[in-house]
Amino acid sequence: METVNLPTAQGYGEAMHLAWRLLRQRFWSFVWLFVLAGLLALLPLVAVGLLQHFVARLALLWQLILLLVVNAFIVAIFRSIGLALAGSKADFAAFTGWLLRSDTWLIALLPALYGSIVQQLYPSPPPGAPAAAVIHFFLSPNYLLIVLLGVLVSPWYQYAFALYGTGGFAPVQAYRLALRIYGDRLRWLFFPLVLGLVVLLALVVSGIALALVAGLLGALLHLLGLVALSKALTAILIALFLALFLSAAMVFMTASLIVAATDLPRAPAAGEFRP
Repeated sequence: METVNLPTAQGYGEAMHLAWRLLRQRFWSFVWLFVLAGLLALLPLVAVGLLQHFVARLALLWQLILLLVVNAFIVAIFRSIGLALAGSKADFAAFTGWLLRSDTWLIALLPALYGSIVQQLYPSPPPGAPAAAVIHFFLSPNYLLIVLLGVLVSPWYQYAFALYGTGGFAPVQAYRLALRIYGDRLRWLFFPLVLGLVVLLALVVSGIALALVAGLLGALLHLLGLVALSKALTAILIALFLALFLSAAMVFMTASLIVAATDLPRAPAAGEFRP
């Protein structure tokens, strides 16, 4: 396995600062990487979608394969962002090279199984379901349980992805080391939740700014009698904003987790518990 020399951090603020610096320096290169990765993902995702439609009796298998593909791509993104953090080139060739590794699919299998099991136990409303059914689901104890499980379980495999992609660890070693977030590295367990709240705050602030700009532009075009153009530009602005914001959020959160993961292999201090 290939190890990446990464910057380290001892706290949330330091990890997020390093991730923010990477985001400012390399944002547009990652945008193009995500565009190419998205185009590459279309083939397996469309194929699985067709199989779900024409061979519905194997829906559970197709769902598992779909989640496996998504998680394998996420693992490869962890690798690419880790390379960028280390000052190396994170191009599409490096991304696809990591995606073709058998261990990448092996480490992606566990969260795919987890997601598939949760979906079977607590199925979400199907597309097109009545609004009342959707609201009932989100307010139900089942949804709260899914959220709680996500907060407690998803950091484990996220840190495992980081350790596998950048730390030179095999999948089993990466998952074992990631268990330290439930022991002597407990402070990192809720770091993904904190990152999510930070991103949500940024979304609210930037969304308000976008609404002001779109509103002023729309009012101006309405005054000029260009109503159709106003609607089209508003839709384009919203789509572009969401695409860029999601790209930035992906880089920021992933880079933060990668930096945080560098603390997990460190030997425990005297008296610290290590699972």
